[in-house]
Parts: sequence; C-alpha cells; structure tokens
Amino acid sequence: MEQHFGEVLTFVEAQRRLGVTDGFFNALVKSWLLGRITTDNRLFVEGIQSYERYGTQWVTEDRPELPQRTMTTEYLRSIPPPPDVGHERYPSVQQKVFAAHDGIDDDILTVMESSTGWLAHFYLRPNVFCWPAPTSMGMVEGPLLKLPRKREVLGADLRTVLYPDPWGSLALVAVHSPRPTARDAFEVAYDVAGPILDELSVRYDQPLPISHSFVVYIPSALMATFFPSTPDVKTLEQSDRLLPRYPYSELKFALALYREGVSSSDPFHQFLALWKVYENAREVRRRWRTKHKRQVVRVKDERLPRAFAFREYEGKTFDEVRQELNGPLRVAVAHGGNLRGGGEPKTAASAEDLLSVSYAVPVVRYIAQITLQNVRATLESSSSNTTR
Repeated sequence: MEQHFGEVLTFVEAQRRLGVTDGFFNALVKSWLLGRITTDNRLFVEGIQSYERYGTQWVTEDRPELPQRTMTTEYLRSIPPPPDVGHERYPSVQQKVFAAHDGIDDDILTVMESSTGWLAHFYLRPNVFCWPAPTSMGMVEGPLLKLPRKREVLGADLRTVLYPDPWGSLALVAVHSPRPTARDAFEVAYDVAGPILDELSVRYDQPLPISHSFVVYIPSALMATFFPSTPDVKTLEQSDRLLPRYPYSELKFALALYREGVSSSDPFHQFLALWKVYENAREVRRRWRTKHKRQVVRVKDERLPRAFAFREYEGKTFDEVRQELNGPLRVAVAHGGNLRGGGEPKTAASAEDLLSVSYAVPVVRYIAQITLQNVRATLESSSSNTTR
C-alpha cells in the first residue's frame, strides 16, 4: 500500500462527495482537475477542496507538488501539422491542440462525436496548471474584480459557474453541458460565457480578458485548447546591427502599428492595427512614387502564397484581398453602426464573429509584413530617402 502524505479519498468517496455522474467524474479525474492521483487510485482531499472552491487547481506556494503544464514553444513547434496544412507555418494561425491523460484508441473526431457532454474553462489570468500557450496574455495579479466565493449564474443556457482564484480575484468561468451539442463545444460555451463577462465588465468598469481556454470532453477527458500559432524563435546576435531610431521616418507609424498589432492577444485589435500598417505603408509608397517618378522595389511577391493559413486567398494579390476583406471585416470591426450595405458590427459578442476575425489575422499580418519589407526596400533604393 502506498504511503500518502495528506488525507486521501477513494474514487467512490470522492465522486459521492462531489455528487457528479460517472462520466463527469472520470473526465475530472483524468484531466487532473481534481489534482494529483495516487498510484493506488486515490485522490487527495486538498485537490478536491481546490476544485470545490476554484473549479480547478492553481500552482501556489503551499502546493509546490503541482506540475506547471504550460505548453512550451518547443513543444508546440514539435507537433507535426495536420496533413492538409503543409510544411509552411505562419504566425497567428488559429490552431487546436488536443491532449489526453491516457492513450485514446479511437481517432479524435470519433471520441468527440461519441462524447456525452463537455466542460469548458475560460481563464481570466494564465493558469500554468491548465495548458496555457506560451503567448497567453493576462493580468499578472489577476482581475481587480474580486469574488469571495464561487457563484452559479442562474438562468444561463447551460450550467455556468464563476470561480475565484486563491488570491480572491474572479479568475474562471466554467460552462458545463451534460449532453452533446449540435455546434462546436467551444462556440457554444463562448456564447454563454461571453455575455456574462461583457455585462460584468461594464457594470463594474473592469477589464476582464480571456487569457486562455479549453474544453474537456466527457467521459474520455480528451482536452482541446485553442490559441494562435507562434512565430519562429529568433536570436538577437551580437553581430546584428542595432538601430537607435527609425531607419526611415516615413515608416514610423507603420512600424509602431505593427508592434502594437502583433503584441496584442485580442484578434479585433490585431486585425485593425495590422490593417492600418498596410494602409500606412501603401500611402508611404504612393508618395515615394509620386516624388521620384520611378518603379517601386518589390523584394517579395505581393500575393498570398499557397498555404493552409491562406487557403481562401491563395494566389490573390494583396489589393484583391484588401477589397474582399474591407466591407465584411474591416468596416464591420472598425465601426459600431451605420455600416455601408447593412449588416451588424463584428465584435466579441459571438464566437462566430470572434473566429471569423481570428482567421483573418494571419492573412493581414502576412500582407503587412511583406508590404513593409517592400516599402523599406523602396526607400533604401533612393539615397535621398536614407536620412537617419
């Protein structure tokens, strides 16, 4: 018999205490949401208490035994892309990563389709125990909206519970569906959690960013988490030239907008900032052409390459893509009303809008990056434009 340091319960005792179904209990155990499991299949009371209070586990000073399960950049880059994605990897592409405590005999799609329900978690600060990506952003100290104890949201379409973290901040929205849903689990859960957070944000005048999220499928405990792909890891070498100021003052707005866009975790902010990069760089190039009466320099083709990330726009010129995205996305994201041609604004009020904008971010990011390279090469080609 294994010797335990801390009070433990058998699975039967723990399930009876929590009052959940067999399938839900299995998902909680195998996803480690109830904490550590002993070698003789017992659960620590400390982990069960943490789940009851916080809906999850948090790595704290008094619980150093809990592993930090952040998905490192190295791990993410080691995952081979799906067969239909190809070898080229572009940053900001929305990806879904699956994890399971035990090996799964069936394919992932079969497991998802045979699930009897699911549990979705939306974290308002990164929880290193629950699979955040290395680029997950959140408030270091947690939201300033305090929550003394968990609260169930009465009247929600699915059972929804708000949980604090051990430091007393609202840190988690958990949505549980006891049965399968016709729509994707993440989309259904987001459309339940999003309006609740929006109302709380306005009522208490607080930022409530969703740092990261995942879905646990019941009873398999297959976990799906979502985030944009990361760029390649780069090294600033000692021999690399460091510039003390903008190399070309004409591009200062575009460069500032680019850093702003790629440094944000909000797809709506990313989309607009990167769109403005393209607008500004095109205007700089137009002025240069008017002044010098010469052909501009293009070190890279201004067409979308053949890649999974750009499959709807492959082979199209940047200007063609701009025209296609302008009305349905750029105008709809930038304005809150009086949209030309009708329609509604695109906001984080629905998963459909969130995902449609998220899928467009890598497209606009690529366009902005390549256009900046070409405009910089154009400015370099003219000695009169190299004033530092």
